[in-house]
Amino acid sequence: MQTLRTIGLALGTGLLALLVAWLIGELAPLSLPLLLEPAETHVHSTEVMRDLSRMLGVALSMLVALCAIAIPLTANVYTPKLIELFVADRVNKLALGYFVVANAFVLWNAYVVFDRLSPSTTQLRVFVSMLLTLGALVLIVPYVGYVLRFLIPRTIVQRLENEVTYALDRAVRARPEDVAELRHEVLETIQYLGKIVLRSVDRYDRDTVFEGLRALNDVFHTYQGRKAALPPEWFRAARGEIQGLGPELIREAHRQQASVEVAILQEFSLVLPLAIGRLPEVVASLAASTRNFGVCAAQANDAGVREQVTLYFNTFLRASLQRRHPDTFYKFVYQYRRFAEEILDCDPEHVVRITFFLDYYGHQAVRMGLGFLINVVAYDIASLVELAFRRRAEVRGELLTALIELDRNEAGLSNMPGVVKAQLILAAKLHSEHDDEAVTALVSELQKLPSEQLGVAVSQILAAREENFWEIADRRRHLDHVEPRYRPALDALRVRLLGEDPALAHELLESSAELPAHGVTDRREDKVTTGRLARRAIEAESAGVATRALERAS
Repeated sequence: MQTLRTIGLALGTGLLALLVAWLIGELAPLSLPLLLEPAETHVHSTEVMRDLSRMLGVALSMLVALCAIAIPLTANVYTPKLIELFVADRVNKLALGYFVVANAFVLWNAYVVFDRLSPSTTQLRVFVSMLLTLGALVLIVPYVGYVLRFLIPRTIVQRLENEVTYALDRAVRARPEDVAELRHEVLETIQYLGKIVLRSVDRYDRDTVFEGLRALNDVFHTYQGRKAALPPEWFRAARGEIQGLGPELIREAHRQQASVEVAILQEFSLVLPLAIGRLPEVVASLAASTRNFGVCAAQANDAGVREQVTLYFNTFLRASLQRRHPDTFYKFVYQYRRFAEEILDCDPEHVVRITFFLDYYGHQAVRMGLGFLINVVAYDIASLVELAFRRRAEVRGELLTALIELDRNEAGLSNMPGVVKAQLILAAKLHSEHDDEAVTALVSELQKLPSEQLGVAVSQILAAREENFWEIADRRRHLDHVEPRYRPALDALRVRLLGEDPALAHELLESSAELPAHGVTDRREDKVTTGRLARRAIEAESAGVATRALERAS
């Protein structure tokens, strides 16, 4: 594509050079005599001027018609802000101004002044009019191309983004009385970007949707980079600046110095209901951008923005439940968990809050008849607990308690295998990390379940041999998959939980603890040990199955 553009640019430049050379060759023999000697007849000069005036009038009419039709139509499709951008553009001012001035000059000389001038200046005026007309004709094609490029959605979005950046730069150096107007301009432009995304989702215009979301994401980070330099007047509350929010929410956003960030998140909340069921990839992009905002705010120690991101995450989870759309719920839970993982080191207390919210909306799904959604919540909390123990986070005990209490007695939850499997997998991994106290707490909770349910859960985990899921999904990994180095510990837990030969279970647990937790130092020795433990586990399982069969027969 770049090669084709280069070839086209070279051809266009060559043709333009040939045209200019031809015009010079044609006009040079005629222009010098016109300048040096009077025209043969006054009538002939008048006809030339009228022809030039007619050509310029046609050119100006064509350009005005193009702009008068194309600009409003495009503005109606995307945003009314386009008209303001077009009028304020410097190139448009210069081009249209040139055509108007050239027309005025030729008309003035052709119909008003020409007959009253001495013949000595006639030729010079004809020559200048000829140059203005030729310049206008040469500019028509490039300017039409500029106007068409101006109407490309990507160009519109980029210009709106530049408007925000320019307003922020001016606000840093502005007088106190001008700051409120600049803030209003920034918030208004963000809303225009949101309208472009909304209308594009409605038309299934994926490219423009992602371009608009990218611009909103860039605006967020640009604002974060300039936020510390803004004057205090920027953060004063103003009524009705953010559409769709009540006065209490607006005051809270200004109190937390998060009005611009809330305006962007509010546009996300308007796009989400329309994107659900239409463009799933847009939902994934919204979730990822929201996580990115939260991580950026936490790393910058911006507690107000971090809190607002959390509230909007909860709002998005509620919206997915209200529309009974599991895929949207999965996407936001996944990004919510990643948000917690990325701020675990810098803001561990907030990770506990996020875990509480995941628990809350998981149980809300159960109460709404979507109990299977709590399975993915359990896997994500278990993954978060594993990371907390690996990093020795101070809140790891609280996170573990949240996972253990996730399967508290509630109607519709006892038949959800995901919670049990998440606890089993976590127990196996924590045992490999020698976190015996945490393993004991998990085992004590798992022992409350029927042995049949535990047996089914273990069998499903062991059956997941493929590391990656066999469909396209945000969570590339198979949720039930357990790495080979954790399988001996899982087999030992199975023996221990199902009550099969406690001595063998203890031996398996002790042997599995000897395996490396983060890699294999001796692959041959590891393979032999794993094989021996697996055979013993299979023998124990076979003995247990036979015992239960005899009991049922008797």
